[in-house]
Formats: sequence, structure tokens, C-alpha cells
Amino acid sequence: MLKILHVAEYAKGGVATVINELLSSQNKTHNTFVLVNESHASYINPSQQVFTYRGSRSILGLVLFTAKLIYVYLKLKPDIVHLHSSFAGAIGRLALVFFPAKIIYQSHGVSFDPQRVTGIKKKLLTFTEGLLSFLSDATIAISHYEFNLLCNATHKKKVHLIENGVSDTLLQKQSNKRNGKLLFVGRLDHQKGFDLIVDYFAKYNTSFTLDVAGEQVLGDSKKRHSTPNINYLGWLPPEELEKKYADYTAVVMPSRWEGFGLVAIESLRAGTPVISSDRGALPSIISDNFNGLIFSIENFEKDFQHCLATLEAKPAAFFEKNCRETYETKFNANIMASKIERLYISTLNSKNQPPTRTPHTH
Repeated sequence: MLKILHVAEYAKGGVATVINELLSSQNKTHNTFVLVNESHASYINPSQQVFTYRGSRSILGLVLFTAKLIYVYLKLKPDIVHLHSSFAGAIGRLALVFFPAKIIYQSHGVSFDPQRVTGIKKKLLTFTEGLLSFLSDATIAISHYEFNLLCNATHKKKVHLIENGVSDTLLQKQSNKRNGKLLFVGRLDHQKGFDLIVDYFAKYNTSFTLDVAGEQVLGDSKKRHSTPNINYLGWLPPEELEKKYADYTAVVMPSRWEGFGLVAIESLRAGTPVISSDRGALPSIISDNFNGLIFSIENFEKDFQHCLATLEAKPAAFFEKNCRETYETKFNANIMASKIERLYISTLNSKNQPPTRTPHTH
């Protein structure tokens, strides 16, 4: 039985989903704990033992985070410290540099993604991550896309591909139950390409209507359009959203960058195809004309129009089986949890040597 400490700064969305999926599996055989900013503690499973800290990304916030992490580490003496996301990964590795901690780092979206940052900022972030990689025992890449980025920028032998997974809810429906609508899930911001989809629906007439499950990010310049064929549902709790996926003809993901894209596998789980951009990890999850359709961001309007025409011409059953097959064989939470369990064991058995790199999977 291991003692595992999961550490995150903010845990809304994908980070919380992955942590909760891991806790669900790990709590059966291990003692698990979570350290997170108190403002996001509610996103962690309520039955979990959670340590919190107060503060933001100010100097005081960094000090409070560092002090609380050291305190919790000394109190628990965990076998594994699993750091989630780049901010917690940087602070966590530096804070524990003088302690005999076995550290697993999982970025949930690398900070130096060239589709996200360019120029001097990208070079600085790449250099920083390269240095920090020597302070962790293993790095988890959540997609083939991020695996290649991390291998090119960091200590290659420590990088392990373990794709995200979600538990099966078995809520998928048959094609004759689908509502003929499209669904967008996520933040209404630049990264998620929300402006592209809104502008398209404002400009073109289409037989599809779009339901939007998400919220606007404070300070984002793109406002909601009062377009008749767009319906805003607001931010929905996970349990409600899980039930909705299976109602829709397709889920739309026009992301400009995406380290993974949990929405995609949640949609596949429901047997619902994904119309996605060709950015980041999405093309390694969605296979064009198999479990969804892919368009180019650079040629968005023409390609997206073609995707909608293709979707309209095919019955829902054409995609359903392929979507479920992709989910069951690649993105079930049990697959992710078992691979991470093996990584923990190999890390603990390494006797302070980095685990051997396994190409494309662990």
C-alpha cells in the first residue's frame, strides 16, 4: 500500500477530472491525499482527504503554496508526489528539491506548446522545463503530441506516454434518439476557438443548431452572439453533462491548441462523433471519417462547411460503433490508472535512477 500525494494549483475542468479518476482507482489499494488551492477544493471528490492553501499567483501566494507543500510532505512522508499542471509542477519540483521525494510530473498541457506560445517566451519556457525535468523522477505526457514536445525539450528517458481516460457511464443511446443538434463544451475563449464557431453560425445558414455548455472567461474579448441558432446552457455539472453527450449528433471542438481534450473522449464514450480542429492532440484522438471529422483551422469556414455536409449525409449509426470502440480500447480510465500504477512502482524500484523510457506508452 502506497501513500500518494496529488498536488494541483487549480483543479477545475480536466485536471479535476483526471485527479478524481485516479483517486477512484487508487483509493482501493492505497492511501491518497490532495493538496489544492482552497478556491478549487470543491472540485475534488468530497470524500477525499484534502489539504488546502490560500493565495494566488502573487509572491505571497507562491510562498504560501511552497510552505504548505513542504508542511504536508513532512507530515505525510508520501511514497509518491504526483504534481499536476505546469504551475504546480514548477513550484513543487523546486520546493521539494532538497527532500527525498519521488516526484511524478503531469503537465496537462505543456507550457511551451508552439501552437500556444512563440518567440522568446516559448524559448524561455522550453529552457525552464528542460532544467526542471531533472528534478522529477518521471514525466507523464498525456498525448502523442505532448510526448514528442517533451522528448525534444526535456530529459527524454523520463518521459512516458499515458493518455487520459474517463470512467464508463454506459449512457450511450441509439442513433434514433439523437436530437439533430451540435454541442460545444468548454470555456468560451480564444484557445477553445469559440469565436470561430460563433462567427460561422452568425454568417451562414445551416440546418444544425448549436448548444453551448460553458462560460465566458473574464477579460476575453469575444462576447456572446444573440444568434437564433445558438443556445447557451451555461456551465453544467459533470453528471448532467455526461447524460447530454449522447443526445447530440456531434460535439464540436474548434480548439486552436489542445494538450489533450477530455471533451473528445467523453463524447466518444457516449458514441457521439467529434468535429475537431487539426490542432494539438486532437488528431491522435479523432480519426477523420471514422469516429469524427477533422477540419483545418487555417481553412476553417470551408472545411467546417464540408464537415457539416458529411455529417448530415451519414446516419448517426455510422459513427457510434467506432466512437465506442475508440473509447473502450484507448481511453477508459482503467487503462490510464493501471499505466500510472505501473509507473509509480517502476519509479519506486528505480533506486534513484530514472525509469527507462518506453516509446509511445508505458
